Amino acid sequence: MRSVVRLLCLCVLSAFFVLYGNSQQVTGIIRGTVYDPSGATIYSATVTVTQLETGFTRAATSGAQGEFTLLELPIGHYRVQVDAGGFQKFQQEGR
Repeated sequence: MRSVVRLLCLCVLSAFFVLYGNSQQVTGIIRGTVYDPSGATIYSATVTVTQLETGFTRAATSGAQGEFTLLELPIGHYRVQVDAGGFQKFQQEGR
């Protein structure tokens, strides 16, 4: 009986540490709105971010109000590039 209680306690502690360990992931979000020079929002622009340290890349397309969100990005420095038909490519790095 004592060994069963120990085993049960070990299982509960193991589950706790597994759940706690997964909650310690460190990620970030880049969220914004794409505008043209006159201040109008741009629909369907492609926003690409590249982590400078690793080359990790993720992309999103701006919505009806020009909004975009890139989730679960590893912490680091990024280059942000925006491409939209009829507009000059925009690129910003490290800010």
